[in-house]
Amino acid sequence: MAGSGPQTHGLARFTATLEPDWLYPQRPAMPEIFDCYALNLAEETAWTCAYTPFHLVSVTADTPTDHGRAPYRGAHALLTNGATGGAFISGYGPEYDLVTPFQTEAATVTAAGEQARLVLPDGMEIPRARTFCRGPELHVIIGATWYRTDLELLGDTRR
Repeated sequence: MAGSGPQTHGLARFTATLEPDWLYPQRPAMPEIFDCYALNLAEETAWTCAYTPFHLVSVTADTPTDHGRAPYRGAHALLTNGATGGAFISGYGPEYDLVTPFQTEAATVTAAGEQARLVLPDGMEIPRARTFCRGPELHVIIGATWYRTDLELLGDTRR
């Protein structure tokens, strides 16, 4: 990565006074983070699936864990039950609304169930939405309307 400072690590934790407290390790054993496509915080664990390697990585306290290459590349949102499963949301081009359930075991992440489309309660597609995740909750904002759903309602995630 170009430059210097915390941004060159791709993932950082800061103190209440915005001083760097922890920086993602830049070592060969961990995948590099060039752009953090999807980030979630579940309890005390941060989860990310970053560009370009698209590995699912979790960080608890100061310990990062590489769960391996994600079964879906390009997701811009990540839901997690904080332990063994979750779902990647969205992707490139026409796959902008794809939901891909996954499960984790040690250093492996695999698809878990069928992919589906994320749609509005009336079945219509979701145009130009902003999505945010916190643990198992997905928040979708379209204009002035805020929708919320959770991992359990999105399908088989090996709860």
